[in-house]
Amino acid sequence: MLFLIPAAHAADASSSAAALPALDVLTKSLLDKQKALSALRHQYTYTEHEIQRDRSADGKITREDKFDYEIKYVKDHTISRILKKNDAALAGDEQASEDARVQKQIDEASRTPVPASTVENVLNATKVTDVKRLTYKNVKALELDFEPRDGYAPKDKAEQLFSHLSGKMIVDEDSGDMMHIDAKVATAMKVLGGIAGELDVGSSLVIDTTLVNNEVRIASNEKRRILARKLLARTDTEYEISYSGYKKVGN
Repeated sequence: MLFLIPAAHAADASSSAAALPALDVLTKSLLDKQKALSALRHQYTYTEHEIQRDRSADGKITREDKFDYEIKYVKDHTISRILKKNDAALAGDEQASEDARVQKQIDEASRTPVPASTVENVLNATKVTDVKRLTYKNVKALELDFEPRDGYAPKDKAEQLFSHLSGKMIVDEDSGDMMHIDAKVATAMKVLGGIAGELDVGSSLVIDTTLVNNEVRIASNEKRRILARKLLARTDTEYEISYSGYKKVGN
């Protein structure tokens, strides 16, 4: 007996059942979309609201500071400027020090390579172990599981970090733009060859993005936990970050 499926439902069934392309083809497709997305993203300025907390070994908060930053891009590099610390504007030596820090960022932007996007770092520096389709926040998306890639030689500091991460990343299937990432440090990472200590297993990173002006996704919320060790000392610092005030300033 032949069962007929209404045209609309047939299209849905065909779409949902469509096989994913081979991993190397999918990876290339996603990577090919990143430069255009980054170019759009770098036309925006926005505000970052950050809370930093240090915790003791028993989990008690030993320090808490709040920062508001202006975020902009110069030569495709992120430039951050502190606007407020603990709800107060900087003054005197603090302001002079911040001005010098910002100028150093701008100077370095002129002589250093353009940083890769999060999607590029995941696809280049880790091993993708599984990909599946899903609907995420009403968007057709891909979920990629990843883990450290044995024997990979990172090209820069960002790739060095990502090469120690395992987790999940969700991207918009059509645009290739990142929607969400949830990752943890799976293998300890030596900082400056161990001279500056070690980033410990269990450190974590979670980022969510929002679609701005219906053209590109920019971070909306972020959480980081940095577990570090130097000699016998161990630190536990968490960062709770939100972003707002997205404004397009370039073309």
